[in-house]
Amino acid sequence: MSFITFSSIRKVYGAANPVVAVENLDLGIEAGEFMTLLGPSGSGKTTTLMMLAGFEQPTSGTIALDGQRIETLPAYARNMGVVFQGYSLFPHMTVAQNVAFPLEMRKLPKAELRQRVTAALEKVRLARHADRRPSQLSGGEQQRVALARALVFEPRLVLMDEPLSALDKNLREELQLEIRRLHRELGLTMVFVTHDQSEAMTLSDRVTLFNHGRVVQLDKPSALYDAPRNAFVARFIGDNNRADGTVTQLAGDGLSAVLRVGGRDLRGRAHPGTLSQGGPGILCIRPEALQFGAGPGGRDAANSLSATVADLIHQGDHWRIQLVPDLMPQAGSWMAKCLPGQVPDGMQIGSTVSIRFDQKDAWVLEPGE
Repeated sequence: MSFITFSSIRKVYGAANPVVAVENLDLGIEAGEFMTLLGPSGSGKTTTLMMLAGFEQPTSGTIALDGQRIETLPAYARNMGVVFQGYSLFPHMTVAQNVAFPLEMRKLPKAELRQRVTAALEKVRLARHADRRPSQLSGGEQQRVALARALVFEPRLVLMDEPLSALDKNLREELQLEIRRLHRELGLTMVFVTHDQSEAMTLSDRVTLFNHGRVVQLDKPSALYDAPRNAFVARFIGDNNRADGTVTQLAGDGLSAVLRVGGRDLRGRAHPGTLSQGGPGILCIRPEALQFGAGPGGRDAANSLSATVADLIHQGDHWRIQLVPDLMPQAGSWMAKCLPGQVPDGMQIGSTVSIRFDQKDAWVLEPGE
């Protein structure tokens, strides 16, 4: 059994006009794992965290922690550290007093309390700010205090609900590295909620991706990016070029597919059992997988197309090149991403170019929302 186990969890709000927030959730989280609950607003990720923390009760189903059912336990009895988006610090207390508060509620001896507070502040590199008030700290420093307070009583796991979303980009990235370091050094189980796919990719051992209250894919970050299960996953995780079409062929026990798009047959990988011949499919290709030049066989080769350059955007370390595939304008614009040395000589807006992609770098997926 996993360290944390959600079994057949359902959460419904309201009686007269019920709203299903989480439906049929079965999820296991291992001890020492960094698990991120990811998804758009209203997808069920925060409700799942709140049920684990004890601030919400499931309508049905069970939640177990280390083999013991906890869904009816009050929040204070679960021994979990919780960090929210708002820092929730007491403004009249010093940093040390804020961190000490959970220990005072547990009536720890003064000497042990001081020792633990000092150790917790050292973990988040704020020991020299122990006597300051929250108003004297930056947003990033206040969030570090909130993290120290969640760690100070040595909880069985730490839950974080969008803790970095109020910070600017540089501070957010700095705190991501701090959280990674703490997880690695302390070996704690951490469950983290975010709507930011980049943040989830940076922090997680595994990611649970939600949509409309259901889990659409649970995987390592690299697998979510490289092997999305459907078009929603491909669209939500990273940038992605797509084209709608009809599946004309399945091969290799469903491991590859041919999609007819705008009169052309394009080939990609497929997940077994997800597509049907003659049914709809969506071709998905990451921007970095597009290559310039017709390649062997010219423009008539599989997965080779002509396109018109709509825009060229310099991003410093790479170029983003907006393209309109000539034979399938209904697909909309595509985007290629390449290093400066990979941009073809003489390319400009309005140019006609040849583009291609390898079958192994493309997916034919079932349509998703």
